[in-house]
Amino acid sequence: MTLVTCDKKEAASIIHTCMDDIKVYTDSSGFKDDIGVAALATHQDSSVVCQLQHQFGKISHHTVFKANLIGVLLAVHIIHSKVQCSSKCSKCTLIALDN
Repeated sequence: MTLVTCDKKEAASIIHTCMDDIKVYTDSSGFKDDIGVAALATHQDSSVVCQLQHQFGKISHHTVFKANLIGVLLAVHIIHSKVQCSSKCSKCTLIALDN
């Protein structure tokens, strides 16, 4: 299922009411001429499963759009590698990103 909302309050409400086993949040940005991305996975109890980040380099050579895509790939990597190895069985996962 894919859900897109333009309202931050609505998005937060949906995320907080989801009963997903794992939630993975991604964020990418440009800051001081550099581009970076991070992904953070949590269990239902908000305990951190895994976090990954990547710095691309100068904004003149990379874009935030590219970082957004890599953020989704980091999220998929976390779900595939870390969550499957976890003692907690994961059946449903949420990937949340801010565009």
